[in-house]
Amino acid sequence: ISLSLLLIYLIKKFSHKDLGTYKHLLSCFATVDIILIFVHIAEDPKAICWNQIYGVISLNFLHNKHATLIYGTCFSVPYALLNIHFLYRYWGVKEYVSDFTFAYHKYRNLFIVFVVTNSKLKCIARYTWCYLGLTDEVPGTIQARAKLAQLFNQTDIDGWLIYRMNDQFAPISIISLLVFDTVMVLSIGAAVTLASVTYHSIHKCSTKKGAFISIHLLIIIIFLLCRRWSHSSASTAPISTCSTSPSSTSPLLHLSIIPLLSTLSSPP
Repeated sequence: ISLSLLLIYLIKKFSHKDLGTYKHLLSCFATVDIILIFVHIAEDPKAICWNQIYGVISLNFLHNKHATLIYGTCFSVPYALLNIHFLYRYWGVKEYVSDFTFAYHKYRNLFIVFVVTNSKLKCIARYTWCYLGLTDEVPGTIQARAKLAQLFNQTDIDGWLIYRMNDQFAPISIISLLVFDTVMVLSIGAAVTLASVTYHSIHKCSTKKGAFISIHLLIIIIFLLCRRWSHSSASTAPISTCSTSPSSTSPLLHLSIIPLLSTLSSPP
């Protein structure tokens, strides 16, 4: 929190006017990090992979699976900001070279709206599927919740669970895994695609106008890729590993998804 507040202070106090609207994007990064930290403290989510049961639960005072799901969907905001950041860098390079056309200026806002809308639609799809597909009426859900409640010495645990009963997947669990993995692949794929296009533009810029601006932008891309790696290692990777292997009989995997690395690696 202190690092994000320091970043916001430095942006407000020392940012040059040439930074333009880019300073607002950096402020959004820092603000979202602060919000996610407070939401994390309030929710305290746990990723569970135990005895052929996978789920995301909360052991705090909320005990509400909808609050847990809202926390998870909040991470669609950093994805949207990251993709907008790549678009900003891409258009910045295109403006620097001579072949930048008016069409980019004309449709810039539409591109940004598309990126944000795409992220929100994936967020809504994930929330809707959890709400409609992973209901308590599915056979075995109550039994799985009872096992986890006994494990954590709780009277009841409310969460979103995927499991195997009698060494067989329920059809709804298979569909859920496909939906969640598809959303993650699309989110990461969009970021990788925009990063590749930006890097290609940087390479063209370096061959036409010199290496100084291209090296500067390349450093920014490296920082962003580090941010994506740290966010994935802190949250996406543990959840993805658990969600794609719910048949594991390994000991309990009990993770508190700490967004510390994501905060430390916010764009400078």
